[in-house]
Parts: sequence; C-alpha cells; structure tokens
Amino acid sequence: MRNLFGTALLLLGAATAARAALRPEPVTETLAEFTTAADLDGDGQLELIVVDKPSGQYRLGVVTASKPTWNPARPSGLTGVTGFSTG
Repeated sequence: MRNLFGTALLLLGAATAARAALRPEPVTETLAEFTTAADLDGDGQLELIVVDKPSGQYRLGVVTASKPTWNPARPSGLTGVTGFSTG
C-alpha cells in the first residue's frame, strides 16, 4: 500500500510539473495585434500566436533551433478583434 501511495504521489507531481511548465504566456497587445505563446497542440512545446486586430487573421509560429517558423496567416472569421486569451 505504501508503494502504491508513493507511485500515485510521483505521478501526480509529474503531471503537475508538466502543466506548470506549459502554462500560456501573457498576451501582449500593440495597436495592430495581440501576441502570446501557448502549447496549442499538446506536444510539450510552446507555439507563438499573432492575431491581427483589424482583419482577425492569425499566424502560428513553431520555435525550432531557437528560431520561429511561421505558418501562413489564416482567417479566424472575426474582424475588429478587441481581446484575446489562451489557457
């Protein structure tokens, strides 16, 4: 029973540490866009997100070798974006 309890605590601690390590970054706002980073696909790496306020288009960037690789802009279906969050 003691071994089972210890294993459960270890797994719970590992899951908590993994969640803490992948918390989304705060959203930064400029006049034209919102930017942040979050693990959107659950692969353990943060993706960069840039949302253009007037058009609503967004771009996703994946950091590889300390350099982002950007995907083409995609429409979100929204225009005049006034807020953005992840989490």
